[in-house]
Amino acid sequence: MIILLSPAKSLDFKPHEKKVSSSATRFDDKSQQLINKLSRSSIKGLQALMKISKDLALQNKERYESYDIDKIDERGKEAILAFNGGVYQGLDAKSLSDNAFDYAQDHVRILSGLYGVLRPLDKIQEYRLEMGTKLPIRRKKNLYEFWADVPTKALNDDLEQTASEVILNAASQEYFKVINKSKLKAKVIDVDFKEMHNGELKFISFNAKKARGLITRYAIDHNILDYKDIRAFDYEDYAFNSSLSTDTKFVFTR
Repeated sequence: MIILLSPAKSLDFKPHEKKVSSSATRFDDKSQQLINKLSRSSIKGLQALMKISKDLALQNKERYESYDIDKIDERGKEAILAFNGGVYQGLDAKSLSDNAFDYAQDHVRILSGLYGVLRPLDKIQEYRLEMGTKLPIRRKKNLYEFWADVPTKALNDDLEQTASEVILNAASQEYFKVINKSKLKAKVIDVDFKEMHNGELKFISFNAKKARGLITRYAIDHNILDYKDIRAFDYEDYAFNSSLSTDTKFVFTR
């Protein structure tokens, strides 16, 4: 089983003391094409493109201009420790044992607008580039067209190397859209999280994001290889809801 996650806009690039063996991102040529394009954009252009404030546009303009793949060792940080949004608060990689990162490296993948597909220990530099950004580049009108089948082929390679036949999709729809399911050599199982609110089961975005991290942490903690075992997920009072679940969608409620 491979668990698929989205990245986070919030980042934490403070040093850490984890004893992990970092890996290198796999599509540096394509990432550099994006950086070259973005670094030439104006502040106003970035504001309009990403729908962000002037301050955020300036921050990211500086990131793109200073991006240097040759300085990844001094500037970079492992992706699973660098992302800091709701998903990664649930995953809480900082509290993983050093040995637990081995499972994560084999069985967790993070989709990325800049990097395509990341392994948890791939070193990244500070960036912001959501997959849904309509960035035209080299006759491609957006990032979905730019990445094309590259992420799908990468996942197929990872599935083969880990002898996996199932993708547990805990990524958002925005990111999963970059995957060509017709070419993916795996069964895809989506996960969904709902909770009782005013007497009704509802999807609550922030809590669901955290739950995607929690279920990933559960898989890491229990070294899960058979996707069926993920139905025992019970962190923070979640439980598998068999009446709402299907063969291709696991729903957890609390």
